[in-house]
Amino acid sequence: MANFKWNNRNLTVMRGEYQYGSCKQLAILCFDDTDPECCVASGIPYGVLTVNLDDPRCEPIDGQYQMQFLDVNNWPGIEWILDHDEGVDWLEKTNDKQQSGFVTYPLYIFDLDKIPHV
Repeated sequence: MANFKWNNRNLTVMRGEYQYGSCKQLAILCFDDTDPECCVASGIPYGVLTVNLDDPRCEPIDGQYQMQFLDVNNWPGIEWILDHDEGVDWLEKTNDKQQSGFVTYPLYIFDLDKIPHV
């Protein structure tokens, strides 16, 4: 099971998708099962870890999503946490980034075999 610690919460990571333009995009959702308002059973996530940017690398390959940009704007410090948490083995940082407004978002590869679907 994919998870990480954030602000004294143990967050469970799951994947979903949403329509973006003419294709679907990967959404990495975070749930806190100790909080009934944002637990998996409620279906309402604590937050969405990814952000959609117009980039063909984020489109499905052979029906499987692999890459998406990490939302460092709404999750300040998350990149450092995920890169340094030894238990986080469900994503891999690339050297690619994309600018949107005043924020530069890093591109990550997600191991979907380790991230269950919502």
